[in-house]
Amino acid sequence: MAHELSILTDGTVEMAYLASEGKCWHGLGNPVENNQSIDTWLAASNMNAWHIASATSLFYDEASDEVYPFADRKILYRSDDKRPLAAVGANYKVVQPEEVVTFFKDIVESLGFELSTCGVLFGGKRFWAQANIGQSVNLLGQDRVDGKLLLSTSCDGSLATSARYTTTRVVCNNTLGMALKGKADQIKISHASTFDANKVKVDIGLQGNEMDDWSYAASQLVAHKISNADAMDFFGKVFDLYEEDMDKEERLQIAADNRQTATVYDLFTGRGLGSDLVTAKGTLWGAVNAVTQYADHGRNTRTLAARMDSAWFGGMSKVKDKAWDEAMLRVA
Repeated sequence: MAHELSILTDGTVEMAYLASEGKCWHGLGNPVENNQSIDTWLAASNMNAWHIASATSLFYDEASDEVYPFADRKILYRSDDKRPLAAVGANYKVVQPEEVVTFFKDIVESLGFELSTCGVLFGGKRFWAQANIGQSVNLLGQDRVDGKLLLSTSCDGSLATSARYTTTRVVCNNTLGMALKGKADQIKISHASTFDANKVKVDIGLQGNEMDDWSYAASQLVAHKISNADAMDFFGKVFDLYEEDMDKEERLQIAADNRQTATVYDLFTGRGLGSDLVTAKGTLWGAVNAVTQYADHGRNTRTLAARMDSAWFGGMSKVKDKAWDEAMLRVA
């Protein structure tokens, strides 16, 4: 299963992407043209060809050579190839792959959203769908950032069902959570609760002006100039390298000696895509995007899917959020 994006034995890749936005993840996945139906997306990602089925968990007792049920647990598996996905509690509420994509059906039709990607990770254990929300910001007229809404979930309990606003910087395809002032930028539903698509849409607050406050905050980062030393100090803070009583000289040395921060620093000082734009060169905005490019595209991981999973849902997603929060503290 190359890259751990879900690839079936017949070569089908369970991922689709908007053709006009270009190939992603090394060209894996199936392109979908603009203005296609939800059914087209489901077919392109194969997310309508199977569902998560369940069975009572059993155990084998060697002493008696008998098999017994374990009523408090159930096994989740793919309906098509019977591949086991997870062992969960009897009350675990499953969200189906098709539900994740069809969540966007009425908001695509009524609010002008357009799906941009959807797919499956780790053979079916995690899946997602993401849509463009029809709002963009063009910082200083040259650095475009698009707003998106991401819905994701898991079937193994490792990830709550989550709806979250995100942004994508077009020049480098870096992604970042969209921090919103005065309202939730993310809704989480545990697998102890039944997924209610309509309630999620109300709770996330689809109002058509999600990027207004974010645009002002991003403009502050663009306007905030920093030295290379300040940038290195910023990266060390984001990656939690410092003790409270360290002076700045100690901090800078520790950051310079760290592999991750040294790599991010190189992205900030010229190696990063878009680092030469006036919006990013020598600014806090450039520092934040050096972190996001490292998380999304530059970090060494065992597989491509492991990097994607971490950058969107795991540890590096938290690092990207911290980069934004730390940057906003510095312009306060």
